[in-house]
Amino acid sequence: MNVDHLDIKTAFLNGILPPDEQFFSSPPPGFPLPAGFCWQLKRGLYGVHQSGAIWSSTFRTWMNTTLPLFAETGAERCVYVKRQRLREASHSNRESA
Repeated sequence: MNVDHLDIKTAFLNGILPPDEQFFSSPPPGFPLPAGFCWQLKRGLYGVHQSGAIWSSTFRTWMNTTLPLFAETGAERCVYVKRQRLREASHSNRESA
């Protein structure tokens, strides 16, 4: 069995917010912004409770469209396995016997 590991250090910053959800934030101290204004976020941000779910949804969509041979395992949504075509699977079973 071949196992590969991937760790994306800035994962939460790459999560794209769904169009039906809106997140607003106040700017950091010292950033000039007129009174009564705030920022509307377009991507996930560290510290936002939904950041993990936002990143997971973004990654799942990318995996399903870009790498359709990989599928989520039933027990863990963040673990993917590569599906084998029936012909490849039966060929590899004969080699191991």
